[in-house]
Amino acid sequence: MLIRTMKIEDIAAVVGIERVAWGESAATVEQIRLRAQTFAEGSIVAQDASGKLVGYASSQLVDQISTKTWAAQTDGGNISKTHIPTGNIAYGVSMSALPEAANHSIGSLIIKYYYQIYVASGRCSLLCLGSRLPGFKRWRSETQGNIKTYLAETFNGYSRDPELRLYQKNGFQLLWEIEDYYPDEQSHNFGAMIVQR
Repeated sequence: MLIRTMKIEDIAAVVGIERVAWGESAATVEQIRLRAQTFAEGSIVAQDASGKLVGYASSQLVDQISTKTWAAQTDGGNISKTHIPTGNIAYGVSMSALPEAANHSIGSLIIKYYYQIYVASGRCSLLCLGSRLPGFKRWRSETQGNIKTYLAETFNGYSRDPELRLYQKNGFQLLWEIEDYYPDEQSHNFGAMIVQR
């Protein structure tokens, strides 16, 4: 699997990946184009051995970790007003993959790529992003518990939330929850700010 910088000619395939992964909330052609124009290095794709694009991610540089919503932290997903070229923190804006690529650990490969170009290179002090919490709705319906309790509970040293667990297994640590972070029914719109140093 090859992880590389996205090219303008990749946009149509990236739109397809986004639509499969995110449905109605997928990034638009204009958002994907704006991200690449604003910060080309932050837009990357995963390409399989046949040359097919099976994953996409975007990031921006910022100068502080925030408790704001995803929309506020990313200029509504456009990044043109929130990317800070001199920022020393890399913020993950979006990551998506086709279901057929599930066995290739696309998420882990993208995280490792970003870690190398940002943190290992010395360009940034850390990576951060807001994780959805898709296990929260079900857990809450069973326990009537709150978000702090949900995030505090662990299973074999990792979060009980499947998405947060994926990030933790790739070196991320939980900082705090963010209410109304991103419109996601399964997360009750909560997100978790996480970092990797």
